[in-house]
Amino acid sequence: MKSKISFFNLGLVQQIFRQHGWIGSLYLVVLMFALPLQLLIISSKKNEYLLTEISNLLSFSINVQAMFLFTLPVLAGVFLFRYLQVELSVDMIHSLPIKRETLYVHHLLSGLVMLIVPIWLTAFVTHLVIQTNGLVPHFSLADLYNWGLIMTLFTAFFFSFTVVVGMATGMSIVQGIFTYVLLLLPFGLYELLNIHLRKFLFGFSINYFSTSTVEDLTPFTRFPTIGTEFLSFWETIIYLVLIFVLLFIGFLFYKRRSLEMATEALAFPFLRPLFQYGLTFSAMLLAGAYFDNEPTEQVGWLIFGYSSGAIIGYFISEMVMKKSWRVFHPKAFIGLTSYTAVILVLFTIIQLDVFGYETKLPKVAHIEGVYFGKGYEMLNNRVENQGKYSEDKLYIQDVHDLHENIVKEKVLLESISKMDTEPLSFSYIMNNGTKVVREYQVPTKVLEASLKPVMESEHYKKKHLQIVKEKTESITIHPTGLQSGTISIFDPAEINELRTILQKELYSQSYEEMVDTRSPWAQLEFFYSSPDQHLNSMSYDWKKTYEELEAWLDRKGYLEKARLFPEQLQYVEVAKAENLSDDRYPDPEQRFKSRPNQVKIEDKEQITIALTQFSEYSTYASYYVKMKTKAGNDIYGVYTDETVPAEIASMLK
Repeated sequence: MKSKISFFNLGLVQQIFRQHGWIGSLYLVVLMFALPLQLLIISSKKNEYLLTEISNLLSFSINVQAMFLFTLPVLAGVFLFRYLQVELSVDMIHSLPIKRETLYVHHLLSGLVMLIVPIWLTAFVTHLVIQTNGLVPHFSLADLYNWGLIMTLFTAFFFSFTVVVGMATGMSIVQGIFTYVLLLLPFGLYELLNIHLRKFLFGFSINYFSTSTVEDLTPFTRFPTIGTEFLSFWETIIYLVLIFVLLFIGFLFYKRRSLEMATEALAFPFLRPLFQYGLTFSAMLLAGAYFDNEPTEQVGWLIFGYSSGAIIGYFISEMVMKKSWRVFHPKAFIGLTSYTAVILVLFTIIQLDVFGYETKLPKVAHIEGVYFGKGYEMLNNRVENQGKYSEDKLYIQDVHDLHENIVKEKVLLESISKMDTEPLSFSYIMNNGTKVVREYQVPTKVLEASLKPVMESEHYKKKHLQIVKEKTESITIHPTGLQSGTISIFDPAEINELRTILQKELYSQSYEEMVDTRSPWAQLEFFYSSPDQHLNSMSYDWKKTYEELEAWLDRKGYLEKARLFPEQLQYVEVAKAENLSDDRYPDPEQRFKSRPNQVKIEDKEQITIALTQFSEYSTYASYYVKMKTKAGNDIYGVYTDETVPAEIASMLK
């Protein structure tokens, strides 16, 4: 009579838990210290403020939870299947009358049990702590279930991913390293590709494609954000599907894995070219980004970075696979040459813009909404950002005309020094629901004719020049150049009047006023309470063209202390700068001591003009300025070629 061997092997399970049960015990202890014990400590101190600051259990002791979530499931995957990586143990275990399927499933389920049971034991103890220590108002049962489900999901994912990597390699240390590298690879590779595509594709928006949506590419970056943004339904489904797919792939790998692959870096021949060329490509991008960190692009260093990175990555992969440093043979160079040829073809395709990315503009008739900004704001498909788009047809046409002008003048715009450029962002929502996003670093002076109708439009000003909508508690005026003498306004009626006047000044600005580089008379800081009752602030410039605002401050008796007046100055000194980016003298006073070509102004009318044209900050300058107050203070600033008073410029020729 044939004997039947049961699929469930109690002895095997007992052996697994005797040998590796410490992992589950450690996980339980860590989670107990991170959650229920910390809640007990806080509740015993009756720290209500801290409890209100904790939004949910996932954000509680987040560093401790994350550290062990990212390590213990990986360790479990490494240790439970370590017998596959050691020659003696792999032969011994597979000589037993136990099928491979049985070995795989038993180790897999044992690992999941010893990792998941501590999570739910911790959840149960946490529930008791919440119920018995008056913490029910702060944490609901739903919060507890949410914590348990997410921790279970991420733990199972890390474990299953490590298991699959273990099936594909024959060395435990390589399994651990590959697990973390492969989990971080989507995020890192995505970011590196964005950096290089920005260089080769005119208009590519690295900021848009590097927004918070990138965090979803790997659990290492997604988990820390779960405290404020829970997993969506589809994210949960995706993780569940990935776990089952990974476990199935691991099963297939185990069945087809040769026992002789123990101690080999890669257990399957088909993985070797993927590993080798993947490492070569990643190292090439990383080295290219490292050697291209200067604002002025130097092609020589970029080529050196790409070449050195590819060579280093290629031969490191050879050393890992051969487990030897003797890899410099003709066959290896043939593979490297083939890789180089493919990369050159790829770069040529991108550089020639074969697919028309740079010149492709959406048709105006197909545009449903448009966003334009000088600078970059996070624009994605989330509901709270939809209000930034305008559906006005005339405004869409103006923005489209500006965009079209940029594309046409690409050669001219790229030839101008980057010191004179500003970022311009375009985002279109098409009538089919898709989005087209472009971002440029271009000299705006060349584009003034196209920029003017866009920036002077009501739609642009409503999107970018709005006063804070929340109730303002107070307004503080910080005069430019004065070290003391701020003014605070608390009267609600005066605050509303000032808000109204400032909003009117913002909306009535011309393009020339909006791009004015001169320092404002002062900063108006609005203090307001956000919905969570925290006091926030927002600052606005009191520009030198805001005449109605100045008149209101004069009527209310604030003007005398709200800004710097010519009568407060003894004299103004101006020195000619040697070059626009001369920063050899970080001490402003040294700029004057080292400049033979300078002038001292004491005439009141000239001081008035000098003060009006003065700029406190600038990335570059044609003239250095020092103003001496009657109180004995020095105020340093600059003039550009556009802002320097004509009489002063003629004196310094």
